[in-house]
Amino acid sequence: METVIENILAGLKNRLHDGKLMIQSSGGYCYEAECLFHEPLTEYVMQQFERQTLFTLPKEYRQFLLLHNGMTLFKGTFEGHIELYRLEDIPNHYKTFRDAFSSYLDDDKKDSYPIGYYTNIGMIMIHNGKAKDGKEDYLWITSIDSIVLPHHFQTWLDRTIISQGSPYWSWCD
Repeated sequence: METVIENILAGLKNRLHDGKLMIQSSGGYCYEAECLFHEPLTEYVMQQFERQTLFTLPKEYRQFLLLHNGMTLFKGTFEGHIELYRLEDIPNHYKTFRDAFSSYLDDDKKDSYPIGYYTNIGMIMIHNGKAKDGKEDYLWITSIDSIVLPHHFQTWLDRTIISQGSPYWSWCD
């Protein structure tokens, strides 16, 4: 049985032609964007990662990693380029995050690790304590003002693909 994450990614891949698709941005601006997908991981590799780092990989994010160990979305645009890191790269990005932001963050946000970034917005973070506790609002984005997303990875992925990389959380109803 396919997961929702598999369906979301299959929908995106069905729209790709040679790894690219045409995107329409605000104001009618159109551009060609590329999406790149890394090879999948095994459950064993994820368990090793959790043991070595003490980071908890939430269920939805694990489902993604079983399909792709990272990906690049909508490359070719300045605003919408999104990178999800390969699992083996997360410890280095965590060190960068910790060195750059630890003095600015409250203690609660320090218990987080980066899984990717938005160009010109910030790093995509998983709050480790919330993930460990099984809470769904474990995602947040570093920015001038941190952006706490009220949902889990699956919803973020779905909305990010639907919005073609635009920061959907800033849209008004």
